[in-house]
Amino acid sequence: MQFTVSMALNATEEEFDASNHPNIRVFTVALGGSPFEEYDLLGISEPWSVPNADSIGGSPWSYFSAVCWLYGKYLSSHLKYPIGLIASSYEGTRVEAWSAPNVLKKCGVTDVADINDGSDVSGVDPNAASVLWNAMIRPFLNMTIYGAIWYQGESNAAPSKTMNQYNCTFPAMIDDWRDRFHDGSLGESDPLFPFGFVQLAPFRDNDTITTGYTDIRWHQTADYGYVPNDRMKNTFMSVAMDLPDFSSPWQIIHPRDKQDVSMRLCTAGLAVAYNQTQYSTLNGPYPSSVTVGEDGTVQITYDKVLEIRSKSGFEVTCVPANSSSGPDDNSVWFPLPMTSHDNTSVTLNYSQLCLRSREMVVSAIRYAWRESPCPFKQCAVYNKDSGYPGPPFIRFVRQ
Repeated sequence: MQFTVSMALNATEEEFDASNHPNIRVFTVALGGSPFEEYDLLGISEPWSVPNADSIGGSPWSYFSAVCWLYGKYLSSHLKYPIGLIASSYEGTRVEAWSAPNVLKKCGVTDVADINDGSDVSGVDPNAASVLWNAMIRPFLNMTIYGAIWYQGESNAAPSKTMNQYNCTFPAMIDDWRDRFHDGSLGESDPLFPFGFVQLAPFRDNDTITTGYTDIRWHQTADYGYVPNDRMKNTFMSVAMDLPDFSSPWQIIHPRDKQDVSMRLCTAGLAVAYNQTQYSTLNGPYPSSVTVGEDGTVQITYDKVLEIRSKSGFEVTCVPANSSSGPDDNSVWFPLPMTSHDNTSVTLNYSQLCLRSREMVVSAIRYAWRESPCPFKQCAVYNKDSGYPGPPFIRFVRQ
């Protein structure tokens, strides 16, 4: 989220376009952490400002967040009323630093040493438990806010205890922010205010890596695969796994195409946060059912009309027919060929895999389960109406 407008694609054009949006105001919090709950900000990088080439652009890492600005710009263009944008972000930090102690306790994060990385800014490790919550979020609790957007997860993606806890820490942090902003604003901030996030983009140019980023993408949805869901109500998501930028001068972990990231987030936000139902059909397609046939085929039916751009990305794993267990970290996954598709479903063939022996049956199917699953905008499944990609999923089935 700290990646600035001046670092994004078409930066000069975006900077000079900023003055065309005078109904927006921007504010940037200075970097800083604290071991104690702060009642006022430790510093301000940019006070409330009218958007222009200087206030939106500036030097790299000095001024405004690209995703925050572009999301707000697209949103303002649709809503036609004033919007205030507060950018409070810190590069390379973990969810635990943005979470109050009660959240960490709830999710079993008990050893601060598990999440410290030894970096030192102004005497405070920005990845220590709760330090960014204390200094960069807590001071805003008395302010009335409409909602929040979030772009984080890379720093939790290394296989570790914190990665495996993300399906608890992330939704629990959202719950806690909502409760505290509601209480701090004396009920003016909605107790279920909208919360949007960007699902992790690709990282390295290596399509064999199946842990880390894949786990965090799944955990960002509380292991549902989509939002909103029963655990994460009033949330919305931008899928970014098909936007690799391996030549980025800002490290390949930072794709420069923040326009697509932000437009997808805005579309989802209009549907969920602003109840504009005409946008609810534009999100990426997600499976509504998976049928495993005895003839060696799998049919995946989606909830949207499909555009198929690739036939790869689906995988299957098998278990002995008499086994009661599901897949685990030692399971072997095989590519599942797509044999056909229609407007709302794809048909895959597993006959050369699990049916080699009648003692084996399909255990689970997954899609786009790679750190970098496809070339630019060339994953398999997209919404035909919007061009937005379907998110990764894993579905446990038994033949």
